[in-house]
Amino acid sequence: MRHARYRALAAMADAINADGILTGHTLDDQAETVLLHLVRGAGIDGLGGMAEATMLELPTDASTDRANGPSGQSLRVIRPLLSVRREETVAYCLAHGLAIVHDPTNDDQRYTRNWLRHAILPALRARNADIAPVLARAASTIRDDAALLSAETARAMARCECQTEQSCVSINHSLYASEHVALRRRILREIIQGITKVMPRADDVDAIQRHATTSYSSAIRHSGGIACCLAFGRLVLGRHEAVAGWVRVAASRRYPLFQGHQAVYGDARLHFGLSDFPVVAYTFHIEPADHTMRTESSNDLIALPMHWPNGSTAIVRNRTPADRFQLCGSERPMLLRDYLRARGVPAPVRDLLPLLVVNDTIAWVLGIGHEVSAAFAATEVTATHVGILTRVPSSANERIVGKDGRRKTTDTGNGEHADVGPAHRIGHSGESGRSRAGH
Repeated sequence: MRHARYRALAAMADAINADGILTGHTLDDQAETVLLHLVRGAGIDGLGGMAEATMLELPTDASTDRANGPSGQSLRVIRPLLSVRREETVAYCLAHGLAIVHDPTNDDQRYTRNWLRHAILPALRARNADIAPVLARAASTIRDDAALLSAETARAMARCECQTEQSCVSINHSLYASEHVALRRRILREIIQGITKVMPRADDVDAIQRHATTSYSSAIRHSGGIACCLAFGRLVLGRHEAVAGWVRVAASRRYPLFQGHQAVYGDARLHFGLSDFPVVAYTFHIEPADHTMRTESSNDLIALPMHWPNGSTAIVRNRTPADRFQLCGSERPMLLRDYLRARGVPAPVRDLLPLLVVNDTIAWVLGIGHEVSAAFAATEVTATHVGILTRVPSSANERIVGKDGRRKTTDTGNGEHADVGPAHRIGHSGESGRSRAGH
């Protein structure tokens, strides 16, 4: 109802080309607002009550006071009577012959504000006759404190490397976790309000804050219509599809993504790269080992020696729930899920990784680390084959990451430009680099 009223007032202001509207809120209305917000469990901004002037963002959803999407318009609201008592405005109207309009719904104590006005404030006045001015003065002090916190929040967001990219907002997870909990909440509230255009509920902010500081899960979580994900050292927030897209694009800069099932024949090259996220492309092929390989390091190539019997069959596919992978030196295979989690692969892209499977056993998770399964491990001397994964140079790829590796921008397809960051070493997930076999 509140936003419906303000939408109607905004339409009237637009009709006469007015800059904003003036309301008749009094000091007594301010006292009621402070108590109302206190009863609802508001934070410091809510306990500050109403400001003398504010820019109100109106949601597009006319059926609710809480928007489900971007705001439809902004309305400047000025409250010049916040220091005036209600009885003073009534006396002024009577003295000047102005009609006073009484809304009978204001007497219905089923509504919390009316209950506060007719039951609670009179009881408080019996204890302190100046309770309304006291509450208004407290609100003014709280607003000053809130203004200081808002300025510190902006500085904290800069410290946390807050970035807007591909319709999402991401922040450095470790830097965010090091901030005071009060600033962590406010950072999230600012980000969520910027996405939804309405003030988020305190419970939703707290749920995301707890997940961001106590959980190790990289699965996409939802709270209050906002999705969040911990991926690649960043806390990412936005609508679900936008967050999932951000994770895929970020992952494709580090390792290949693939959907399907392909047989590996001879030295035929397989091409990896999702068509809806064409950020970086990769090729993979197998070559016979010639035992003249030399060890080298490259940001765009991984060549791993392997040993498997003649007549073996090799395919590339995605994972299944029962997949296991055994590292060299381990006594038994581990769940592939645990292997990927330990190497920092976010949950939303684990099903998109290409697996080299030889004779129904996973030989290599392409692009993730430089580890061949224990069943096929080999040295440069004992290898029968070499698996070669290469980042494909292309004009599109160079446009995104640049030959100098510096941050570039790329067209997202909707007229916007996304800051896509520097190129990443293939398979980099925070572990130290290992030697690679070239050919």
